[in-house]
Amino acid sequence: WDGKIWNRRKDGELYLERMTVSMVKDVDGEPVRYVSVFSDITDLWHKDEHIKHLAFHDALTDLPNRTLLMERINQKLINSKREQCNLALMYLDLDEFKLINDQFGHNVGDALLKEVAKRLLEVVRKSDTVARVGGDEFIIFLNNPKGKDEVTHIANSIVSSINEPMEILGQVLQVGTSIGIAMYPDDGHTYLDLIKNADTAMYTAKDLGKNNVSFFSHGTLNSRNG
Repeated sequence: WDGKIWNRRKDGELYLERMTVSMVKDVDGEPVRYVSVFSDITDLWHKDEHIKHLAFHDALTDLPNRTLLMERINQKLINSKREQCNLALMYLDLDEFKLINDQFGHNVGDALLKEVAKRLLEVVRKSDTVARVGGDEFIIFLNNPKGKDEVTHIANSIVSSINEPMEILGQVLQVGTSIGIAMYPDDGHTYLDLIKNADTAMYTAKDLGKNNVSFFSHGTLNSRNG
């Protein structure tokens, strides 16, 4: 037998080992004993897991990246065909982030993005996904919200949280956010459609001014001030 197993050291620490078990036969071909040879591959496993993590997470905020987000959304869309559910996708863009980044430098800008990521995670539910998809843009995928009222509540909570002053590397800074929302299945049946329509709604929210939330609809956008 050859394979990997988890084992435990004398001090109780778990480690991963690759083990090979070989049979020793007598002159008549009957098994008389088994010889086990193993090697500790815990460090190698940790390196592999780290590489996998980097492939699916944003290097700055450690949030899921676009690839992992797409996988999770597509899986939910597949499951929704068997079990009907509501899904909502929020597209967020920070207001005035470029101005702060240019004025105070990239170190401050990066620290601000980390703080934004932290605040987003504090607002959403554990079953939801918060992803950074580039620059100062984030996507939140809400898993089976009860309806538009709950989505609106979460969106407004996000606006309020992001709008609170942030102490970043000795600077007290304040940004806003514009949020566009697309609902499944009304606003799209694929990952790309939901992203596109939420993005369209987000730009409408930006046109209305800072700290706005806009729901996508075909032809008309229902906008609500955050």
